[in-house]
Amino acid sequence: MKKKLSQKKQHRQNDLKIKSLKKISNRIIVVLLCLNIMTACANLNGTPAPEPVAEPISKYELLKLQNKVEHLETLLEEKEAFIRQQNLLQEKQIKAQQDTSNEVTQAQLKLHRLATKPSTASTIAEVEVAMEELMQKQISVSDQALQIQAKYFLDAASAAYQLDEYTSSMNYASQAYEIINMVLDKNRKRSDASRSQVRFHVPLMLRTKTNVNLRKNPSAKSAILRELQKSALLTANAYQNNWLLVQTENDEQGWVHNSLVEAQINNNH
Repeated sequence: MKKKLSQKKQHRQNDLKIKSLKKISNRIIVVLLCLNIMTACANLNGTPAPEPVAEPISKYELLKLQNKVEHLETLLEEKEAFIRQQNLLQEKQIKAQQDTSNEVTQAQLKLHRLATKPSTASTIAEVEVAMEELMQKQISVSDQALQIQAKYFLDAASAAYQLDEYTSSMNYASQAYEIINMVLDKNRKRSDASRSQVRFHVPLMLRTKTNVNLRKNPSAKSAILRELQKSALLTANAYQNNWLLVQTENDEQGWVHNSLVEAQINNNH
């Protein structure tokens, strides 16, 4: 009896041990599975992507690429040279505008210093003599238009003198004299005169008779910078043939034909 009880007890203990071993075995299996999964994930994340294998380039393709690079480099150099040229041209234009403004200011100061009653009367008389000389010559239709503008300035000078406005009178008389000298300039219409440019000693105050094209160069075929509206105020600083180098109120500079402008006279005169 005791022996049977002891055997039963031994069987229960064995069963408990077997169950305990199964639990431990299951835990080991789970741990191993986890380790395998973690290892697989690590290998998956750490494995570098296969590098693309570059296809070999033929000599023809290589030469073609080199030519393209050289062409682009040439275009870049030309673009940079063009930009430098444009910057230089802009600097020259700005300097020319500044020089013109300085000339106008200096001329006005000079006239102001000379504008006494005797000197103004003497200048008007001198211009009247030059006008008489011009009227005795046979001149072209375009020069006749210039002569009329000179007469307008001379009449304005006489009117200002009567009002004791000697500075204005001297200014108008000097502008009339500049136009007369332009008409009498024998070299102005010579075949090689297109290469020369004559600056006025005293700038001319003008306005457009109608809408006028402001051109880049003294030629009807030259590029148009922009269109000037009728009665636009201009300052003429030089002439070349029948063209006037003018400056607008916005400091734009270009050329207009002398037949398209007229004298700008103060309404008080």
